[in-house]
Amino acid sequence: MTLNLSIKGPAAYLLTMAIVEITGWRPGFLKVSCTTTLRAAAGLGLAEAKAITDGVLRDESQRVQVPDAEAHQLVLSLRELGASAEVIEGNGDSAST
Repeated sequence: MTLNLSIKGPAAYLLTMAIVEITGWRPGFLKVSCTTTLRAAAGLGLAEAKAITDGVLRDESQRVQVPDAEAHQLVLSLRELGASAEVIEGNGDSAST
């Protein structure tokens, strides 16, 4: 699942977007915190963020599109919560577990 943000107006031309892929989870995974983090970083609604978290718990890779400047911080936050995540598209950098 890949979610795309619709940014309108002049800001749409200034943001470069990245895709963060969440590939799994470890015991102790903080699913509520993961959902909250996804909502904040990607501007998702509760149902969308929860669907991503639930997919991860079903061992299904999930993708979320976020502003490039926030991608690496999102990966670090997700890792702290017990998820395996990496930036797969963006400014060319890759952060993997």
